[in-house]
Amino acid sequence: MSSTTKKKEIDIEWLRRKYLVELLQPQEIAEAAGVNRRTVERRLKKYGIERQLKSSTFPEDPLQRLYVREGRTLLEIAQIYKVDLEGLAQRVLQLGLELRERYMAKCWLEEEYQQKGHNTYEIALKLGTTNKVISDWLNRFGISTKAKPEPYQDPEWLYHQHYEEKKSLSEIARQQGKNPATIQYWFHKHNIPIKGETYAGHKDRENAPYRNEITLRELCEIRGMSDEQVATELGVNRRNVQYWRSKYGIKARSLSEATTLRHERNQAPYKDKKWLEQQYTREGKSTYQIADELGVTPGTIRRWLLRHRIELRSPDESYFLTHRNYLKISPYLRSMIEGELLGDGSIIRASGRSAFYSHGSKYKDYVLWLSKEFKGQGMEQSGKIRKAVNYLGTEHASITYQYHSLAYPELLEFRKRFYPGGGKKIVPSDLTLDPIKVRQWYIGDGRLTKSKHQRPTIVLYTCAFDRGSTQRLMTQLTARGFEVTLQPSRNQIYIKADSAPKFLGYIGPCPEPIMHIYGYKS
Repeated sequence: MSSTTKKKEIDIEWLRRKYLVELLQPQEIAEAAGVNRRTVERRLKKYGIERQLKSSTFPEDPLQRLYVREGRTLLEIAQIYKVDLEGLAQRVLQLGLELRERYMAKCWLEEEYQQKGHNTYEIALKLGTTNKVISDWLNRFGISTKAKPEPYQDPEWLYHQHYEEKKSLSEIARQQGKNPATIQYWFHKHNIPIKGETYAGHKDRENAPYRNEITLRELCEIRGMSDEQVATELGVNRRNVQYWRSKYGIKARSLSEATTLRHERNQAPYKDKKWLEQQYTREGKSTYQIADELGVTPGTIRRWLLRHRIELRSPDESYFLTHRNYLKISPYLRSMIEGELLGDGSIIRASGRSAFYSHGSKYKDYVLWLSKEFKGQGMEQSGKIRKAVNYLGTEHASITYQYHSLAYPELLEFRKRFYPGGGKKIVPSDLTLDPIKVRQWYIGDGRLTKSKHQRPTIVLYTCAFDRGSTQRLMTQLTARGFEVTLQPSRNQIYIKADSAPKFLGYIGPCPEPIMHIYGYKS
């Protein structure tokens, strides 16, 4: 017995609208039409439907969908639709949308780098990206990246530190993270006299500070310095200090004190390779942090790292570890984030090392409440809450309020679990529901249906998830004693009328600060 199959026809005008106006990809059109991708591609070729997009006139509605609601990066959009990246960033600003990748705006980057004087590392940290990205965009805009002189290269700054702030060369070197010889070089280059340096010869020897009894007593007796430390402080030879200290009858450290000090230096923990490896490699401390805890210089720690053959970090990684944002994920914060991710929340990768939480809502009070809840758990807000106008000039025009957190390495865990492969959001297999997660999910993507003739039921919108994600949620809801059903055509979860009161009791009352917004769902 033979059978014939009829090819499914696709309306030409519908196809044209989906591809040219809504800017859907062939795979997305295929899913909507119930055919395979190749069929759509053949129809596009047959009817000569081709895109001729320009970044300066990129359609607003698709850009809103891709950039705001789906949270894609401008680089992804530019690559998919083959348009200029820089022009696309200008189009985002032109439409009044929030530009997440602010370094793509020349005026903003110019202000941060040239007017405010922030370096590429500081700007990268502020935006949760890498130093290289900022440098690339500075070059792209033609903004000069010529290295700015270090403070110790400025003669006025050196003079102020040494004579007005009364800092020694060692203190200045420690402050700048440099070797004292480097600081001394710049003093000589600018012909700035160093306290005590000329006193070893014949010039002004009578006024040398190491000959002053009051100065020596303060340094040796009150501040407890050794001859070597006094010599370093005054910039002279140790023998000069020894001679004049003895002349004034000022006692040096006793033999036992010197022995104890030498013994402590010999027992310094950084001389133990395992200890230093634990601090530097496993705990991620910088040389400055380790040095500060032990009361030594960062150079000492660096020398012992090299001596132990412990691989040093790259400058970018060192800066990141020193300046990164820290976030402790408490059980409450985890429940809040995961509950919002089941609804309208999203996690966006900021760089290879961090991510930030993003949320859009038509209710400003709700976004403000979320920000306050997150801040109470240590997750700080980035910048201000932004107002975005969607579908401007159409009958579907609306306003949303956008919240972004700071970028945290700890949020990468959520990004990897909810967006495997960096694509569509799913429900992770290891997600466990609790009352707070379900409450936030219900507030964002749930509805309480009420009518005169039927008992109330609850709908949980899971349209954006794949069928596997929806099934995992239904399994967990069933395990908690709720009677649930699935409407396959809409991929929505229904909680039956018998379980509705139990469900509302499980999630508890709506939080008081947002009762005026979502209290009707209780």
